[in-house]
Amino acid sequence: MIPLLLAWEAGCWLYEKTERRRLFREARVCCQRSRKPMLVVGEPDGEYPCPPPGGALVDLRPTSVCPNHVRASIEFLPMFRDKQFGAAFVSHVIEHVEHPLRALAELTRVADRVLISYPRPWRLAPYLVPGHPWL
Repeated sequence: MIPLLLAWEAGCWLYEKTERRRLFREARVCCQRSRKPMLVVGEPDGEYPCPPPGGALVDLRPTSVCPNHVRASIEFLPMFRDKQFGAAFVSHVIEHVEHPLRALAELTRVADRVLISYPRPWRLAPYLVPGHPWL
């Protein structure tokens, strides 16, 4: 039974990783078409690149590998104008916020398009890691 669970988790993890890369590419294309910068929400941690110059990375962490890091909650982004970004790429963040509908409203305010990667509820791992109230 354990090998079957491990195989399931590995397959789901690979699917999510592939989807995350696809969504990031899609966000980049949206930004190129609109000629607007990209907003990336969630520290890359080697999964995807930092947003290009003109864009911004939003995360609650006090430091980042990205030079255009803004420490903020996605529930309140007054530092950005309406539709400032061609796309917002949100990676494994929305399930952590206290008010996800407020966060989605704020993201759609600042970006033309919002692409969200999130852990799937049929995986076991997200339930074992604390801080996922919205699975």
